[in-house]
Amino acid sequence: MAREFDKLDLAFNNAGGHADMKPIDQTTKKEPEWVIGLNFKAVYYGVKYEAECTLKGGGRLVNTASTFRLKAIPEIAHDAASKIAVNGLIRSVALEYASRNIRVNAISPGAIGRDAHAFGNCIPMHRIDRGAAEAVLCLMSDKTSYAADSVLSIDGGIYAG
Repeated sequence: MAREFDKLDLAFNNAGGHADMKPIDQTTKKEPEWVIGLNFKAVYYGVKYEAECTLKGGGRLVNTASTFRLKAIPEIAHDAASKIAVNGLIRSVALEYASRNIRVNAISPGAIGRDAHAFGNCIPMHRIDRGAAEAVLCLMSDKTSYAADSVLSIDGGIYAG
């Protein structure tokens, strides 16, 4: 990226997926490797190369974490571990680059898309919302210029419940 672009102002890393829900003793070796590769490594390398480009004048990096980084749900240990890793990455990188005017934040959405209907009964607000995009735009705007290391929950109250 640094060779092709002189500067990067904004970036959004939105990687996420999960394998079938099952107890950890029933998972295959490939399932957690795939989930951790998608949910964590994709974000890690995105942030790594975006940071190189934002060093030339600052920037805003927003990532997708997950409600699973805070709330335990049975049979998704691989997914929870990968999103907890994203949270640690966000916090570390935010501290590394805050003095260089690079803000690193995240959104923590609940279920989105086809997964939302499976979790519908667990959502205290009893509705599916599409507020994640607006949250990303907010974190990228000058309105949140003091936000660094923030993870904004957009989950209809799942974490609180």
